[in-house]
Amino acid sequence: MKAETSLLFSPSRIIPLIKPFAKCNSRVHGVAHWARVYRFGMLLADALGLSEKERLVVALFAWTHDLARNDDLHGREHAKEGADYIRQISCQLFENFPEDILDITSIAIKYHSHGLNVEEFLHEFPLEKSAAWPRASLLNVWGCCWDADRLDLLRLNIFPDDSRMSTLYWKDILPLAAKLNKKTDMLDKPNLDEQDDENSWFV
Repeated sequence: MKAETSLLFSPSRIIPLIKPFAKCNSRVHGVAHWARVYRFGMLLADALGLSEKERLVVALFAWTHDLARNDDLHGREHAKEGADYIRQISCQLFENFPEDILDITSIAIKYHSHGLNVEEFLHEFPLEKSAAWPRASLLNVWGCCWDADRLDLLRLNIFPDDSRMSTLYWKDILPLAAKLNKKTDMLDKPNLDEQDDENSWFV
C-alpha cells in the first residue's frame, strides 16, 4: 500500500489534478502547506503502521482539506464546506474511489479546525463515529490527519499545543516540521501566548 499511496498521491501527480479545484490561490493554505501535511501525515502513518485504507484517508485529507478556503482568514466555514466539496469533486479526481474512505476523510476535513484532539472529538461528537471503521482505526487515522496539519502551524509562528495533538509520534516529526518552515528556534522557545489563541487552530 505504501507504494500505491505514494504513486496515487505523489506531489507530481496530485498537484496538477487538485490545484484547479482550490477556491483561492493561497500562499498560507495552498500547495506548499498541503505538501508538508502530506509528508508529515505519511511519516505519522508509518510510525503507527496504518493499513492501506487508513493511509489513503490521511493522504486524501492532506491534499484536499483546505481546497474550500475562500481566503486566509480565521474561521471554520472552509472546513464544513470542504467536507461537502471533497464529495463533489472526488469523481473528477479519482475513478471508483471507495465510499468509506470518502466518508472518513470528509469527517476529518469537517472538524479539522475545531482544535480538538480525536479523543475529545469522539466524546463531543459521538454521532460522527463511522460504524464501518473501528474506534481504534478512527483514533489513528484522524489523529494522523489533524496532527499533520497542526504540525504545520509552525509556518505561522505557532507551536503545536500538546493537549490538542492526538498521536504519540507527533513530537518525532516536530524537528522536520521546524526545519521545513525554518523555525528551528521555536523548538527551544515555543510562543506560548500564540499557541493558546483560539483562532490559531483554524488551520
